[in-house]
Amino acid sequence: MNKKIFLNTAMLILLSTVVGLIYNIIQPDGIPFFRTETKLESLEESEAQLLEENVFGEVQMESALKLYENDAAIFVDARDQWEYSEGHIKGAINMPEFSFDPDLPFVRALDKNQLFVLYCDADDCDVSKRLAEELKIIGFKKLLVYTGGWHEWKINNLPVQK
Repeated sequence: MNKKIFLNTAMLILLSTVVGLIYNIIQPDGIPFFRTETKLESLEESEAQLLEENVFGEVQMESALKLYENDAAIFVDARDQWEYSEGHIKGAINMPEFSFDPDLPFVRALDKNQLFVLYCDADDCDVSKRLAEELKIIGFKKLLVYTGGWHEWKINNLPVQK
């Protein structure tokens, strides 16, 4: 009796897994089996050019700091809420990539023509790049990823908030 229950359970799990995989494959927005790294162009242009054009790329600390000091961009922390609450760039908003939902009223209320500088922990962190991709898909026009991220900002004693 126990062997029959075990076999039925195993078959049910196997069948469910196969159906789930097939469903994921045929969905246009299915979860990819392998993560691809987002490549962004490094943009070290003048602030005026960044404000006028549609941009999508990376910036280093000097450019990010200039944008911050001139209030020329909204800074977006793409890390989890608990990391954000432990410390973030002063004035940055939190938009965790892992739970991003383009239908949230908060996201829909943002001006898609505004310049956004997204960041996460450091240059080896990809969540800000993935969030930039998602925002670009829904129509955001000016997205920069600050590659040095929270780590570089903090060690350079730039304005932070907890």
